[in-house]
Amino acid sequence: MQPELQKEFEVGVEGEFFNRRISLDATVYKRIIEDQIVFRPTNPSTAFDFVVDNIAESEIQGLEIGLDFIPIQTEDFTWSVRNNFTAYENQVNDLGGIEAFPYAGFIGLGNYAAEGEALGVIKGSYAARYDPLNITDENPAGFGTSGQLLINPNNGKIIESSTLPGAVDETVGDPNPDWNATTINTFSYKGLSLSAQVEYQHGGDIYSQTASQYYRRGVTTVNVDGREGSYVIPGILANPNTGQPLTDDNGDFIENNIQIGANDVYFINIVDPVGQGIYDASHLRLREVSLTYALNEKALERTPFGNVTLSLSGQNLYVKTFNIPDAFNFDPEALSTGVGNGQGLDFQTGPTSKRYALSIKLGSAESVVTLLGLVSKSRSPVSQAVVRPNKAVTNAIFNKFFILYL
Repeated sequence: MQPELQKEFEVGVEGEFFNRRISLDATVYKRIIEDQIVFRPTNPSTAFDFVVDNIAESEIQGLEIGLDFIPIQTEDFTWSVRNNFTAYENQVNDLGGIEAFPYAGFIGLGNYAAEGEALGVIKGSYAARYDPLNITDENPAGFGTSGQLLINPNNGKIIESSTLPGAVDETVGDPNPDWNATTINTFSYKGLSLSAQVEYQHGGDIYSQTASQYYRRGVTTVNVDGREGSYVIPGILANPNTGQPLTDDNGDFIENNIQIGANDVYFINIVDPVGQGIYDASHLRLREVSLTYALNEKALERTPFGNVTLSLSGQNLYVKTFNIPDAFNFDPEALSTGVGNGQGLDFQTGPTSKRYALSIKLGSAESVVTLLGLVSKSRSPVSQAVVRPNKAVTNAIFNKFFILYL
């Protein structure tokens, strides 16, 4: 094992204008990581799942822009705006000769490292389609992820790639966003401050098993119309064993005209392939709103506190997706892979939540000691041993601030 080696080239510019009413910070960078440490999968016959090895190389290049400005500033009132824009592209350059492998999720549905592709692409099965551009010596039938849907002539359903000989899991999504933008507006009047943080993500894909199950179980209003009727899936008929499109006497492809019921469309067919559960994760989010009030010096004259700040805040208050049906009420930040590098994978994850907090921030070390005493009284007697800590230790640990969350 050797340490990873990172090389980076960065060019930036920073400036302040109009007495610091406007500030700009822009950076362009390119980073190459060599001898990247990878958990390389091994053959099960070795009795090991993986080997940790220095075999990979990847690169990332991007742009970061920060623009802050103060549109209004008077003696008592200030409106300040902070903006941030980021865009990046990454690519896996080398995997040391090994095949693409998942590092999050599962084999056949997960985030993959694959040479020549962005790190984290989602690979899995797909609804087989025909396109002449897909035809190769290894794939004479020309099936792939693009083109006309291939339909089974025996039942009128789509043909899933996993049922075709020679078909391999393909890249069906890329969870990396095209760009992100954040704006934070703060309005301050004397001791009162109102702040709101709004974020926008453009691009990036997500696989949602939650959405697929909504369709499958019929528990969404998205497909409520026509549930009692019949459907004809648009596409061309093909041999379900080979994926080869069928032709008529004139050599033309045969358009599908087989009617099937809604149960056959949604419950046991069209949402089965991984690629059918991919959605564009572009969304707008109200990340946080906070209202803060700081007591003035006059109000604190007869108190032992140096400063007192009251704050009421809410997080994740609103999410608007643009390419996922509103009826799903789905948050693209839902993630099922836990802590790690997984992204864009939802396996019926519990919904995200709105969070509200009320906090009181008191200044000076003496205030900290008093509050610790109050807090300890509501707990076990043992905790009261900290009511009179050394003042120097208190200053070092709490840095003269203590936050009590109610």
